[in-house]
Amino acid sequence: MKTVFQREKEPSPVNYGGQNYDDVDDDEGMDGDFNDKNNDSLASNEPCLVCGGVAKGLHFQVNSCRACAAFFRRSTKSKLVYRCQRGTGRCDLTVKVKGVKGKPLCRYCRMKKCTSVGMRIESESIPSLESTHNSPPSTIPESETTSLQVSYKDMPRSEIRLEGKRIVYNTQPLVSLVKDSLQQNRSHLLSLPRGITITPMQKMNYAISRFVNSLTPKIGDIQIVTEIGADCGMRFQEEYILKLIDVLTSCDYFVNLPACDKFPLFKRFWTVFQQLERGYQTMVVFGSETNDYRFIIDDKKAVDMDLDKVKITGMPASDLNNVMKLFEPIRERMFTHLMNPLKTIRPTIFEIAYMAQQILWSCFGKEF
Repeated sequence: MKTVFQREKEPSPVNYGGQNYDDVDDDEGMDGDFNDKNNDSLASNEPCLVCGGVAKGLHFQVNSCRACAAFFRRSTKSKLVYRCQRGTGRCDLTVKVKGVKGKPLCRYCRMKKCTSVGMRIESESIPSLESTHNSPPSTIPESETTSLQVSYKDMPRSEIRLEGKRIVYNTQPLVSLVKDSLQQNRSHLLSLPRGITITPMQKMNYAISRFVNSLTPKIGDIQIVTEIGADCGMRFQEEYILKLIDVLTSCDYFVNLPACDKFPLFKRFWTVFQQLERGYQTMVVFGSETNDYRFIIDDKKAVDMDLDKVKITGMPASDLNNVMKLFEPIRERMFTHLMNPLKTIRPTIFEIAYMAQQILWSCFGKEF
């Protein structure tokens, strides 16, 4: 299906390692010539299910105008991430259609509405992030890519419960699976054309890019929570750790380490790297405002680190006050020394991969 976009002005998006995060208002004049065989099946006076304007037929299986269809295709194909103009996620998308002067349509709410009304693009028609940015092709066998997922599903689930001030969780099943998985060698699974070789840094960049993309929250799915459960996202942490193993077992130098060194090195690496990766995802989704204390904690939830708003489910008020006092200096250090510098320099994914290498191998003089 051939698609042609016409725009009066092309904005200059901010680029974070291959993904575009557009910080300028969307041009509502953008139109698209969609040669959909169902385009003529609907009357021209049908309303667009996204903005309420006049629809031009079926686009992406939904009755919509060409501007909204073009917006959806561009946003989906380029994996654009937006934030709500008003910060509510409930903007009125019909305001501009009615002729009222003001800001263009909120792109966050527009994309959310496109998804909610059922707009879909067949997966095979959307180039992957790796192919659209000339990353090395991957021909990893399905059995290899799913081995950890199968092991994770078969792993006995440890009960998570709160006993007074303690969170009770048996880590032994997860530790056993991690130790076994770290002995894998995935460095040979990346298939390249004959005569082409890549450096260890390029290989790490590829692995980190795949890892980060697999954890990037979907637009409109993130919920800002004010209460944190006793498990604190432990199930997400389990899956996170096992996915991160794929990154290190794709690194030749790590694979060649003695078996006894791999688990101590990984145990030290993942706790530090996760803060960097979560900070990067937070910056991508919520922007670079240094007075914004929202922080993504898993694939669907973010917490506002404003201590006056945070509560821990199941914890008495007297204990909660003491816990919040402990968290206050942690929050200050995290935003002063991690989040605010990240938002200032806005690193690319290649720079994140470089920092990951530094974290992994900066172990001189460390005791495991």
